[in-house]
Amino acid sequence: MDIINNRRSVRLFIDKQVEKEKIELLLRAGMQAPSANNVQPWTFLVVQDKVNIECLISISRPLKTATLAILLFTKVDETKPREMYYGDMGAATQNILLEAANIGLGGCWVGINNRTSRIETVLKTFNIPNDLQPFSLLALGYPEDENANHFIDRFNHDKVYLERF
Repeated sequence: MDIINNRRSVRLFIDKQVEKEKIELLLRAGMQAPSANNVQPWTFLVVQDKVNIECLISISRPLKTATLAILLFTKVDETKPREMYYGDMGAATQNILLEAANIGLGGCWVGINNRTSRIETVLKTFNIPNDLQPFSLLALGYPEDENANHFIDRFNHDKVYLERF
C-alpha cells in the first residue's frame, strides 16, 4: 500500500534524463497489467528527445519540464470487444505510474483518449500506424519537489455502501 498511498501526480521535473534501466522497468510494469482475455492490446512509444517532447507541450503543461514521455496506444483488433480496452489500457497506465513512484520518479497521466485535438497532435507528430489508437500520455521524470510522492489519506466512508445503496 505504500506506493499506492504515496503516488501523486507530478507536474514539475528537474532536467535529468531517466536512465535506460528505469525506462525498461516502467515498460515492464505496464506490460504486467491485467487485460481482458489476456489480449494485451497495448503498444508503447518512448519519447526522450527534447524536440519531440516539445511537440507534445500543446497537449499538457507537465511536458514542459518532463524528460521522458510514454505514449500508450491500443492495438485495434476488430475481432476483440473494443469496450474492454479502456480497462486494459487504464491498468497499464496506472502500473507505469506506480512503478515510477517506486523507483523515485514522478509522473502525470495526461488523457488523450476521445480528445480529438490531442489525438491529432500525436498522430501528426509521430506518424502513428493506422491500427494504433492513442489512449494516454505520461509525462515522467525526476520530481522537482523531493517530497512530491507523499501520503494523503483519500479514504472516504461516505462513498462506501454495504450490500445495498
